[in-house]
Amino acid sequence: MFLIDTNIWLEQLLEQQRYGETKRLLQTVPSELLFISSFSLYSIGIILSSREKHELYDEFIEDLFLKGNVNILIPDTIKLKEINHLCSITNLDFDDSFQKILADIHSLKIVSFDQDFLKEGIQVFNPEQAVQSFLKSQLL
Repeated sequence: MFLIDTNIWLEQLLEQQRYGETKRLLQTVPSELLFISSFSLYSIGIILSSREKHELYDEFIEDLFLKGNVNILIPDTIKLKEINHLCSITNLDFDDSFQKILADIHSLKIVSFDQDFLKEGIQVFNPEQAVQSFLKSQLL
């Protein structure tokens, strides 16, 4: 199961340079095995709204939750303090700490293009690695 970081969703939505990688991930791994944090969901809304892509955000919500079965993760109040604490003891920003804490709680693999995780020794998967991990698990 995979926690998909904000940059992966945006790469797909905005059809940026690595669009093909993200498309393969989202077409290969069943949506019920994909997770999005509330932070990512709101951040994507802010970014798309600032670019006046309101319809794209509506489509995104529909694809994730009405057509698909992507899971949304919302930390409880105590976990918010843990997120803040992780920021204070590492070089991770609040967003990355948010993702890391939720991934740990739910035993998820983080899928991201963000290299900041690696600086802290946190394993992340790029989309292709996530696809390979999923396919390998299907053979077992």
